[in-house]
Amino acid sequence: MYRAQNGKLEAIMAYSNNPVHPHAQGFSAYVPNYSVHIYQSILKDVVTIAQRNNCDRIATLQYLPLTAFERWLLNNQFSCWRETVMPSVLLDKIQLAELSIKQGQHLLTLRQIKQSDYWWKTLIKKSHEDYVASHLVNPMIKMADSNWAANTNDALMDIPVALVTGDQILSYTYSFEDLPNVLTFSWFGGTSTANLWILQAEQIQWAIEHHFKKLSGEFDNSDPLAWSTYRHWPFESAPVLTTLGRKFTIEKN
Repeated sequence: MYRAQNGKLEAIMAYSNNPVHPHAQGFSAYVPNYSVHIYQSILKDVVTIAQRNNCDRIATLQYLPLTAFERWLLNNQFSCWRETVMPSVLLDKIQLAELSIKQGQHLLTLRQIKQSDYWWKTLIKKSHEDYVASHLVNPMIKMADSNWAANTNDALMDIPVALVTGDQILSYTYSFEDLPNVLTFSWFGGTSTANLWILQAEQIQWAIEHHFKKLSGEFDNSDPLAWSTYRHWPFESAPVLTTLGRKFTIEKN
């Protein structure tokens, strides 16, 4: 907390660290517009704490529109790392096109995937690699595929999770029911958006048949297939969460 000599509040700061993404020191700032004169001091303090925690970058999240302080950060070596939206849409507002599965292609549920050592290892390895590739600006901690697999523990087991042909995964999307009767898409991959739309249309049809009411998801523009999914289905508008970040060199004592 920052206060002027007369006791007037000038800023409030909070700090956070994510063990999955340990390279970045997270911070949140409430900085009134009248506190322009301490912007530089705040940034210096954030860097000091980041270095103390052996972080080589700093990051903050803010819903658009950005505050004056965050716009100032963008003029001081920060950049927009990612935009994230978490929209939803009623399933009865989605019109599914006639998308046919080609000869030699077929769908697999997560339950079927787990029954095959080959498909299970292939899906986990692919989804792990795709997640790492979409988070290069703030790298993920190195972990074994078997540890990454724990992220799927709550995924729906009997909805299609992958479109495959031969020994190749053409597309995948994990599905969850984080809220009752809401199908939530998370983690995407595939050889093309065309293959992704076939799979997701089948997932939406499954959800309708199983009395789900809504489709939702968390979509980052750092993941091209996730962002394409957000653009493809008729989601309602949602607030945009922006991640601003900056990398620096850790000073050695």
